[in-house]
Amino acid sequence: MTENIEINDPIQWIQDEYFRRKELDTSYSTRSFSKVLGVSSGRLSELFSGKRNLTLNMGERFADALGMDPETEEKFKNSIIDQKQKKSKRSRSFNNLKKDDDKNFKRLNQDIYSLISKQQYFAILNLMKTSDFKNCSIWIGGRLDIPPATVVKSIQLMKRVGVLKEENGKLERIHKKYRTSDNIESRAIKSAHREKLQHALVSLETIPVELRDITSMTCPIKKDKLPEIKKLIKEFRRGLSQFMEEGDSDEVYNLNIQLVPLTNVKEEARFNQ
Repeated sequence: MTENIEINDPIQWIQDEYFRRKELDTSYSTRSFSKVLGVSSGRLSELFSGKRNLTLNMGERFADALGMDPETEEKFKNSIIDQKQKKSKRSRSFNNLKKDDDKNFKRLNQDIYSLISKQQYFAILNLMKTSDFKNCSIWIGGRLDIPPATVVKSIQLMKRVGVLKEENGKLERIHKKYRTSDNIESRAIKSAHREKLQHALVSLETIPVELRDITSMTCPIKKDKLPEIKKLIKEFRRGLSQFMEEGDSDEVYNLNIQLVPLTNVKEEARFNQ
């Protein structure tokens, strides 16, 4: 085994060991490596993909199987413990977040929102929160991939409708957070959601998987639970938003959560017959 090795990510170290062996023998497979480690190839794939955590007990078995020297084995096991503590800390940090009440949000009326519903407006508002933000249309346009002239017009409009102000060359949001009305049919809101979904589709093909997360799940529900489900989704969104905004920011992301029926939803009149 390699001497004086620095081990920070135990899974990455196991993967590197696999690729080292594969370089020596191109026919070497994950199935072959899983036999050496004493686990199924499916379990090894789950570890490599991050779907399953590496436990200390499993790590000890891997260390024996790979013939680690005592010093390397100690570093390897300590890295597993460190990873577990970091994940536990992140989990506690998220769970302890105070949920944002509606009173912390400025509700935009339909007339104002219809003017600034396009993605570029809220992208600019949130780019302003990043640590390296520059009040420069060329810089903003480059970061958001929009023309500088569009940036200038967008900022001017947001100033006119009262969501943005500029003092001494510094841009500031009038309110810290904004929201729209809930459960109200709106052409502007539909258009905004459509734009975000289209952007997600483009990202699916153009953004590396390590820089995005697009997942889904399908499950049966009782329709009467929808109000409570929507409430839980709102609480999750706002809690996650707080978690993401902790500390310095350097990028702007869109979080879209879709809850839509796959079945032909029964109308109440037919449902109650």
